[in-house]
Amino acid sequence: MNTVRIPGRTDERGSVTLWVAVMVIAFFMVVGLVVDGGGKIRATQEADAIAREAARSAGQSLTRSAQASGDRAVTLNIPAARSAAQRYLSAAGATGTVSVDGATITVTATITYEPMFLTVLGPMTVTGKATARTAKVFEGEEQ
Repeated sequence: MNTVRIPGRTDERGSVTLWVAVMVIAFFMVVGLVVDGGGKIRATQEADAIAREAARSAGQSLTRSAQASGDRAVTLNIPAARSAAQRYLSAAGATGTVSVDGATITVTATITYEPMFLTVLGPMTVTGKATARTAKVFEGEEQ
């Protein structure tokens, strides 16, 4: 069978292959951004939760006089509070800082997220922060 060629026309074989290759790469990049972007958001939420729980843990480190007295002042055992928060951070696999100012504890937790698709970006560090304040509460009302 003879092929008839039309003057001025060029062979287009392979042009669809190039288009498909470009579209597949673009598709994987979009999927990577969605999956790894969502993963980073989840990691940030996890860091926030770790910081909240570390602050809560530190907030339970009251002095003996604060536990026994009926007065309204709440006194934190500052070294014990810092230690409790750092223990929680370590147990959760995070690093961070703890600051205590009076009855207020502020914890910053840092964790690492490893991307699944966009590994070329390398590990991403995410940080969460939380503040807790100790207070005496009786029958649902702060004293």
